[in-house]
Amino acid sequence: MLTEGTIEEVRVLQTVTLLLTTSDIARGITLSKCLVICFNLHFNRGDQTVANTASATVRQLVSLVFERILSEDKTTDCKEPREDAESNLEELKALKGVSPKSLQPFAGDAFLLFQDLISLVNGDQPSWLIGMNEMTRTFGLELLEMILSTYPAVFFSHPEFVFLLKERVCALVIKLFSPNVKHQSRSSPAQQAASQDKPYYPVSLRLLRLVTVLVQKYYKILVTECEIFLSLLVKFLDPDRAVWQRCLALEALHKLLAQPNLLKSIVVSYDLKPHASPILQDTVNALSAFIQSVFVLPQVVSGTTATVAAGGSAQNPQVSSNATAGTVGLSGFYYRGVWIPLLTNLLTEPQRNTFLDGLDKSEPPGIPDGYGISVAYACLLSVIKSITILIEEETEGDGDITSMDKEERKLKVQLINSSWCGLLNAISMLLEASTDEVGTDSLLRALEGLAGLTGRIKLDTPRDAIITAICRASLPPHYGLAVLGVSPTSKGHAKTGSNDQAYYQSLQQQANDNDYRPHVVAVGTPLVTPGMPQGIQQGPVMLTAKNLQVMRSILTLAQKYGSVLEVTSWNVILITLQHLSWILGIKPIAGGIKGRNPLVDSNNVLTTAVMADIPIVSSMMVDLFETSNMLDDWSLRQMLDGLCKLSNESMEVAYSNREPSFFGVAKLLEISLVNLHRLEMLWKQVTDNFLQLAFHPSLRLREWGVEALTSLIRAAIHVKFEPPLKQNQKIQALLLGPLVDLSTTTYSDVRQRQLDCVLGVLHARGESLTEGWPLVLETVGALTPSQSESLVRAAFQCMQLIVTDFLPIIPIRCLPLIVETVGCFGSQTQELNVSLTSIGMLWNVSDYFYQNRESFKKTLATEEKDFLSLKDMVKLQPFDRLWMCLYMKLGK
Repeated sequence: MLTEGTIEEVRVLQTVTLLLTTSDIARGITLSKCLVICFNLHFNRGDQTVANTASATVRQLVSLVFERILSEDKTTDCKEPREDAESNLEELKALKGVSPKSLQPFAGDAFLLFQDLISLVNGDQPSWLIGMNEMTRTFGLELLEMILSTYPAVFFSHPEFVFLLKERVCALVIKLFSPNVKHQSRSSPAQQAASQDKPYYPVSLRLLRLVTVLVQKYYKILVTECEIFLSLLVKFLDPDRAVWQRCLALEALHKLLAQPNLLKSIVVSYDLKPHASPILQDTVNALSAFIQSVFVLPQVVSGTTATVAAGGSAQNPQVSSNATAGTVGLSGFYYRGVWIPLLTNLLTEPQRNTFLDGLDKSEPPGIPDGYGISVAYACLLSVIKSITILIEEETEGDGDITSMDKEERKLKVQLINSSWCGLLNAISMLLEASTDEVGTDSLLRALEGLAGLTGRIKLDTPRDAIITAICRASLPPHYGLAVLGVSPTSKGHAKTGSNDQAYYQSLQQQANDNDYRPHVVAVGTPLVTPGMPQGIQQGPVMLTAKNLQVMRSILTLAQKYGSVLEVTSWNVILITLQHLSWILGIKPIAGGIKGRNPLVDSNNVLTTAVMADIPIVSSMMVDLFETSNMLDDWSLRQMLDGLCKLSNESMEVAYSNREPSFFGVAKLLEISLVNLHRLEMLWKQVTDNFLQLAFHPSLRLREWGVEALTSLIRAAIHVKFEPPLKQNQKIQALLLGPLVDLSTTTYSDVRQRQLDCVLGVLHARGESLTEGWPLVLETVGALTPSQSESLVRAAFQCMQLIVTDFLPIIPIRCLPLIVETVGCFGSQTQELNVSLTSIGMLWNVSDYFYQNRESFKKTLATEEKDFLSLKDMVKLQPFDRLWMCLYMKLGK
C-alpha cells in the first residue's frame, strides 16, 4: 500500500529498514514482503537515486537476515534439539515456499531467501519472494558473493545450507561458465541474440568473484566442485579467450595462489590423488603457456586484441608495437621484436585489481600495456612464495626433509613436482627477455629460491634443471647451449645432440638479426672443452651486463645453497664459472689464495664498467670456496667431485695440443687449503688429481699440478692435528706419500719442485717426522742415471740437512736406510763432488754410531730384536749388524 501512494520511495526504504533493524517481529511472510518492496524499488528505472538507495538497503537487510542466524545459534546452543531437527535432504530438492522443519525460524527465513536468490539468478520464479518483478544476474551474483564471503559459519553449521551450496549454487556457477549461456536475464530476445556471440563482461566479472569466494572459503566441503571451478578458471587463460577474460582469470588466480594453506589443500585434494585433475600443475602450466604465447605466438595476441576491440576495449594488454632498442634499461621484456613493459608496482605493492574490483564497470576497462604478463608473473612469484612457506614450515633453517614423516614428505615433493616445470619454463623465458637490472634480479632471486627448495627436499632433476637454466642465462645463447647441452626455452621442445652444428648457427643468426642490442661489456675467446662443436671454438664470445649479473647470482646461489647441491649441480655451476672466468680473462693464481685482486688477461676486450665489476666477481668467487669449510663432509665431497671433473677435462683438452683452463686445479687447491682441518676426508682424492696433472705431458699442466701438490703439503704440515703430528703416524704417511709417488717422474721440473718441497718440510717440521723418515729418505734417494747434476745436488742438499740436523732424532730402525741413501749419492756418477762428499758423510755417520754405541746396544737389545735380520747377519748382534751395514756400503 505504501508504494502505491504518494509517499516518497526513500521514506519507504527508511521505514522498512527501521522496522527490521529495531525488532525481530518481522519474519516469515512479513519479512519476505519487506524485502520484495526494497528489491522492486531497486529496479525502479525512473529515479536513479531511489535505485541506489534501495540497492544499499537490500544489501543491509540481506546481511541482517543472516546476522539473525548467528544470534539465534548462540541462544539455541544449550537448548534441547527439537523432535523434527533431523534434516531430510531429499525433501529439500523440491522447491517449497516454507523452510525446512529442522531449521529455527530465523535460519528458515535465511534459507528461503538464499534459495530464491539462486532461483532468480538462474532465471526461475521465486517461491518465497512473491511479487518480485525482475532480477538482474549481476545484482543477484553480488548478493550471493556477499552472503558467501561474509557468513561461511552459517553454511558450515547448517547442513541445509550446504545442500543449497552444493546442489544449487555450484550448478548455477557451472551453468554460467558455459560459453553458450545468454548472460543477460530478463532481456528482450533481440538483446539475448546479440549477447549470445560474446561473453557478457559484468556477469563474467561477478561470476569469477563468486568462484574465488567458493574456492577460498568452501573448498573443504566442495572438493569435487572446486576441482571443476579451478579447471574452468584455468581454461579462461586459453588463447582463444578475450583479453579481458584472460586478465580476469589471472587476477582471480593471483588471489588464490597467494594463500599457502589453500595451495596445500589443492595439492592434497587433487594433485596427490591418482584419478583427480592435477590442478596446481595445470594452473602453473597454463600461466607458463600464457607468458610464452605472448612472445612466441604474437598472432594469437593480435587475434585477442581484435576480440577486445569487439568487446569494447581497443587496448592491447601485452604487446607494444613501438618497441625499439631504446627500451633497454626500462622494466620490461623484449623478445623477437615484441616489447612488453613490466608493471613493477604489481609485484611490490598491494594493488586494486583492475578487473575483479571493477563492479561499477559495464564494459571492460582500458588495460595498461603489460598488465596481463605482469599479473601472470606476480602469480608465479606467489606460487614460489607459498611453496616456500609450506616447505619451510617443517624444514626450518638448513634442515632437510629427512626429519619429516612420510605424508609430509609426500606433500612437499608433490608441491615441487606439480609446479617446477611450468615455473622454470616461464621464468627462463622472462629472464631471457628481461631488459633491466631490477627485473632481472627479481627473476634470478625467484629461480635461486626455487633451486634451494628443490635441493632441500632432495629432488635432483628439478634442482639441476633450474641451476642449468640460470647458468645458461649467464652465457650467450649459442655458446651456453654448446657448453651445457640444453636448448633455449624459446624452442618449446627438447633438443637432443649437442653437436647439431646447424642449430648453433641458426641461434647465432637469430641473435644477429635481432634489432635489440644489449650492451656488450666484454669480448673474449671461447674455452675449448671436450665435446664442444668445432664452430663454437672459433670467433669471439661476447658477454653483456646481464650475463655478469647472472654470474653474480650463480655465485650467490652456490654459496647460499651449497649444502644441498650434489655433484651434478656442482658440475654445471663450476663449468659455467670456468667459462665465464676464461671469457673475462680472469687468470687463476698458482699456489692457492694469495689475494682478491685477480690477474686479467690483457688480450680480452673489457669495458670500463666491467673492469669495476671484475674485482667484485672475483671476491665473490673467493668467498664461495673459502666458505666451503662450513659445508659438511658429504657436501664438500660433491664440490670436490665437480672440481676434479673440471681438472680431468683440462687434461683431456691438453692432450689435443689445445690450451686448457687451470680453473679446476686452482679452485681444487683453494678449497683444499681452507679444509685442511678434515684432511683425511679430502687428501686422497685431491692429491691423486694433482699427481695426474704432475705426470701430464703438457708443461703448463705439470707446473700447475706439482705446484698445487707441494703448496698443499707445505700448508698441511702446519695444521694442528689431534693427536699432534709427531705422534700421528697416519697423518705423516698421508702428507709424505704423494712426494714419494712423484719420485717416479721423468720430468726434471717436477723432480726439482719435489725436492724443494722436501727441503721446506725438513726446515719447517723435520723434528716432528718420527714415522715419516723412511718416506723422506725414499724420496731423497730416488736417484736415476738420467737425472741432471742440479737435481743430484738438490737431493744431496736435503740429505746433508738430514744427517747434520736430524740424525740424533731419527729412529734407530731408520739408520740403515740413512746409510743406504748416503751410499746412493756416493755411487752416482753425474756429480763427482757429491760422490766424494757423501763418502765423508758416511764416516760422520760412523762417528755417530760409535759415540752412541751404548745407548744403541741397549735399545736394540730391548726394542729392536729383529733389527736387520738378514741371512748373512743372523749370527751377529743387532748393533754389530748396523756396523756391518755401514762397512758394506763403504766397501762399495
